Amino acid sequence: MPRFYEHLYQLVLRENPIAVVETGYATGLSAMHILTAMDANCLGTLYSVECSTFQDIFHPRFKYVRGMSYDKLVEIYLQSGPWDIFLHDSDHEF
Repeated sequence: MPRFYEHLYQLVLRENPIAVVETGYATGLSAMHILTAMDANCLGTLYSVECSTFQDIFHPRFKYVRGMSYDKLVEIYLQSGPWDIFLHDSDHEF
C-alpha cells in the first residue's frame, strides 16, 4: 500500500488541484499525503467525507465532512465548485 500513497502524492503535486474530494477517511493516510502535496504546491483544499465521528487531522486545507457520501457530495460541490481529483475509497456501510 505505501506505493499507492506515493503515487497519490505525486498526482497531487503534478496536477496542482484546487479541490480534491475523498470518500472514506479511516486512518487518514491518504489525506495526509494529499495535504502534504497541497502544501508543497501552496494550493488546494481537501474535502474528506466519512460517516464516523473520528477525525484527527487539523489542517487549514482540510475540510472534514461527516456523513454518508451519497448525502454529502452535492453539498460539497456547491461549496467547492468543480473537483480536480475525486478519490472514492469507501462504500460507507456500517
